[in-house]
Amino acid sequence: DRRADAGACVGSTGAVRPVALIPRTHPGCGDDLQLQCTALMTRASGVAVIQEFLFGHRFSCVPELGRMGAQIDIASHGRSIHVTGPSDLHAADVDIPADHHQ
Repeated sequence: DRRADAGACVGSTGAVRPVALIPRTHPGCGDDLQLQCTALMTRASGVAVIQEFLFGHRFSCVPELGRMGAQIDIASHGRSIHVTGPSDLHAADVDIPADHHQ
């Protein structure tokens, strides 16, 4: 079964560049990858914009990433974030929001 070997690998031979990302349902950029993309954008040089129109709780990780040194601002309307990088992330005590325990 080929699906058993399916996966994604992100790599770069150069600098990570900031992007504007709007997660979508299939066949767009999967909304389940938003957290990973947010973390990746902390390594980019510049400002990345990530928007969310499907689920209201997807940015609940932002305060926790901030505790780790990420520079992320949530827009006043709550549907987009601006990730400024690169950030020097470090270990920190973080909380897992209750809506992500399931």
